[in-house]
Amino acid sequence: MFFTIVWSDSYKKTLFYKFGELLSAIILAIILQALSHFLGVWNNGIPLNETLPDMTEEFYQGAIRILFSSINVTQALALLITPFAIWGPLRNNRLTLPIRLQAINQSAARALMVVLELSVDVCKLLNYYFPQKKKKQMLCPNHFWQSIEEVSKWIGPLHALAQFSQLMISISRFFAVSFEGRYFETALRLPYLQLLIPYLYCYTYYYLDLLFNEEQLQPWAFLKEQADYFPYFLQLSFDYMVYRKMKMVKHAGKKVSRAEALLLIQMVANSICVIISWYVQTFLQAIVSLYFGPTTYWFITNFGATLHMIMFEFGIM
Repeated sequence: MFFTIVWSDSYKKTLFYKFGELLSAIILAIILQALSHFLGVWNNGIPLNETLPDMTEEFYQGAIRILFSSINVTQALALLITPFAIWGPLRNNRLTLPIRLQAINQSAARALMVVLELSVDVCKLLNYYFPQKKKKQMLCPNHFWQSIEEVSKWIGPLHALAQFSQLMISISRFFAVSFEGRYFETALRLPYLQLLIPYLYCYTYYYLDLLFNEEQLQPWAFLKEQADYFPYFLQLSFDYMVYRKMKMVKHAGKKVSRAEALLLIQMVANSICVIISWYVQTFLQAIVSLYFGPTTYWFITNFGATLHMIMFEFGIM
């Protein structure tokens, strides 16, 4: 009995006891990313075989046009619902201030990204439907096109900013229910400083990318790819830990509020979208490349990319 008590007290002083839930979430995220990476390596290692059954080029081109049109429709709808996505957390006093600020930041970044994407797409469509130089100049002047191309370089950082803001929301939820509430008050401190963290991460990453690309450092390409994807897996692992904790509370017989029930539904939906985007899509591509030709493979690839963009711009992943 004496040795058990001494062991328990010493164990409570370890970092794993104090931050075990956080370490578990990070380890889970690393495992998820490693699984996604090896799944991608397997998919990329399968050669495309033109002798296998394949869809016709005419059908492929028609389907691609429909996919690209659906992206523009999604972008227009996303702009329509953005004011509500911003107004909701702005007026919802039941959410903590850090979560409200990150939710507003996320929706604003998505909206600005969609505006830039639509501007680029509109000029591309005008170039396609109005090849005559005079009409094209009237509808999309060169100086406007050049300005949009220059500003569109920020689409990538805005995408990362929105995703990292969503990750910050997941982290805030995690601290609200983990560590037996020991760090909940700490997580509420300096909410406006917390708001700067996604900006610091994304734009430091953006300028590092410019620097390393100029110097053509090959290892950066791999690190950049992992940095692009890791927030998704970290968010998935934090949401899983929160979901697990809330289910434990429910099984213990404690009443779950309506807000908590909606949070569970939102986290499950978000996690399903991430799993579809990073695991189901890659696995499906690999299976298609084994049994169908390259045109079918590229259709599935474009379909997955379109689905990912639609889910992201509607804010469900």
